[in-house]
Parts: sequence; structure tokens; C-alpha cells
Amino acid sequence: KKVLEFFTKHYQPNNMIISIVGNIKNWKKKVESKFVSPANKTVPKLKFQEPLAKRNKIVKQKRKIANTYLVLGYRTAPLRHPDNYVFDVIGGVLGRGQSGWMFQEIRGKHGLAYEVGTQNVGGIDYGYFSIYLSTDRKKLPLVKKLIFKQLGRLKNLSEKDLKEAKTYLEGSYLLDKEDNQKLADAYCLWEQLGDVQELSRYVSKVKKITTKDVKRVVNKYFNNYCLAIVEGN
Repeated sequence: KKVLEFFTKHYQPNNMIISIVGNIKNWKKKVESKFVSPANKTVPKLKFQEPLAKRNKIVKQKRKIANTYLVLGYRTAPLRHPDNYVFDVIGGVLGRGQSGWMFQEIRGKHGLAYEVGTQNVGGIDYGYFSIYLSTDRKKLPLVKKLIFKQLGRLKNLSEKDLKEAKTYLEGSYLLDKEDNQKLADAYCLWEQLGDVQELSRYVSKVKKITTKDVKRVVNKYFNNYCLAIVEGN
């Protein structure tokens, strides 16, 4: 009953975006045959403004598992905020696979983690940047120390590291455009945010980011964190 009530309330034409990528024949007829919700209800658009955290928050849970999982996150900015492009660049510096600072320092140099990565997520009215990894419970103190060390290095980011991160982001963007599913998802997201053309301006905006932008964003957002730990045996 609850599922049906939720569906009836939210799955309305004025609250729906359909994104199609590819050479699809008779796509309009196919859409019309599947989406038949009557346009008789209006779904109100809710907006929230989540403030930056004013203190650190630590959440820990123990489980009977082999590894310990850690996520360190910061509240940041919504997707359409100019600073979101800076966070993408920071993600390119810290978390671009095996070349990212976090992987090189925590796993490559010290062998402290099995998996290391970063994530920049932005929505209509929220955003967060996180570092995640899995490690041994006894290694947590050193792992946290190394995470904060890499975050501190961002304040003195070199032009070389900045350029490498931008190149990585541009390459990822072009590869994603070759994937119809990812492109359809991206179009749908940006249309939801109100400007689908913003997607085509992504690379040019990333290229404008400077080391000063990175330092400013780090000083503004990376102060109070939320640390979630699922502690293994």
C-alpha cells in the first residue's frame, strides 16, 4: 500500500524526465505506450539548503566481518554551484585510480588498504565529497593520519598536478560520452537541474580551475567532517 501511494504521488508527468540516447526508431510511440500517467496531479518541488557542518561527527559500528570500512566526508555544494567543478578537480588529484594521491600514499606506499577512492556527489540542493577505503582495524589511526596529510597537501597543489587532474577529467568525460547509458543519465540529471546545455560546457569550466581555486575551496569546505566506520574483527 505504501509503495503504491508513493508511486501515485510522485510518478506524475510534471515530475518526470525521459532521456533517450541512440538511434531508436519510433521512440515517441514507445514512450507514449509505456508512460500513461494522467496529468491530473502536480507534484510540488521541494528545496532544501543544508548548512556546512560546524563540528566533526564520528559514527562507529562494530560487526563480525574481516575488514574495517571507513568513509570520511564533507558537506560541500550543489551540482550547479561553481565550486562543484573544483571538487571534481580535487577528486581527480586525490582519487584518479592508482595515480591518485590517496591510493599512492595509503596503499602503494604503506600497503594499509585494500581499496581506496574518492567521490564527489552533487544534487539539486546538496553536495558531499568523501574518501572511502577498507583496511585492517588496527591500521585505522595511521590511515586517518595519512588521509588528512593528503588533504593538507591540496593547499600547495602544483601546476603539474593540477594539469594532470584536468586531463584525467577531460578523458573521463569523453569516454562517458561514448557510453549511451551514461550519457542518457547525464542528460537526465542536468535537465532535472534546469540546464541540460551545462553538460557541454563541463570541460571548458574544468580547464578554468586554478590552484588558487583549489586552496580557497579546501579552506572553505574541508574543516568539519563526518567520519563513518564499520569496524571488523
